[in-house]
Amino acid sequence: MFLAILTIYDNKSKGLLFEFKYSLPINLNLVKDELQKLARYDYVKNGWGVREHVQLADFILVCHIDDVKRVVEAAKQIFTEMQNTFLNPMRFSIWSWSISTERKDPTKEEMRLQNMYGAIQNVSLQNNINEYGGILIDERVLMSLRFSCMFIRQKPPVQYTMILLTQNVFSALQHPLSVDKREYELDLNIIYKKANELFPPWWENDVKTIQVKRSWIKEDLDTLVMIRLIKYIPENDSYFIPIPTLPIRKQADITICKKIAVAQKKAIRHRGLHYIPKVTQKKRPSGTKSLKDYL
Repeated sequence: MFLAILTIYDNKSKGLLFEFKYSLPINLNLVKDELQKLARYDYVKNGWGVREHVQLADFILVCHIDDVKRVVEAAKQIFTEMQNTFLNPMRFSIWSWSISTERKDPTKEEMRLQNMYGAIQNVSLQNNINEYGGILIDERVLMSLRFSCMFIRQKPPVQYTMILLTQNVFSALQHPLSVDKREYELDLNIIYKKANELFPPWWENDVKTIQVKRSWIKEDLDTLVMIRLIKYIPENDSYFIPIPTLPIRKQADITICKKIAVAQKKAIRHRGLHYIPKVTQKKRPSGTKSLKDYL
């Protein structure tokens, strides 16, 4: 998943192009492939929202701090071995992004951007990113970014709300980490309150409508316990949330759906029933060739 942003400065003669990457491959060669795809931006002179051509454009790749070491290594190798001018560190920069809790208030979080490779021609922005600690993005900006995920009146699939809990709500409630701490404890009330802060209610015909229902959160937590992503503590009626909740670098929706399917199969076998997958034969439309015709 990525987000591309264009911006211009210096009387609309120069441009900056940002691409935010949520994650990147672990394999170094695949990272190189991703970097070489970025070269499509090398000759972007139009499409900046102005009539004039942009004379100079710099590029900033923003990736997660866990990926940045591989990305920097791949960029250096490509620039040295292939002399790819797009990756010239004088106008190509790699920043890292990371989210952590505030030291003063562990219930709040913040994002930091830091320069890890290269530089850009925008002196003011380059000076800001070179400051100790980089550029700080506070919680209000992060909260507004999460408003792209919305709810409707109908109850969403349990997987949908589970993904929002694991990716947005739990991370916003994460306590400051100690050396040996690998999980933290939350109860339903705290999780429900934070979910409604991140996805606030709206007004409809002078009636305040809550987006996230408490029963939805309870069902999601019970399902997360069933697939062993979190633990239930009956004595305190609370939950142990591991850090991270999803320890594997895969798509959250696919991972959660597979875990639910495995748990359901185990439940069926435990009841003494045999799981037989339903097979649906699809008819080929008339006039189309079969696979054998191409062999």
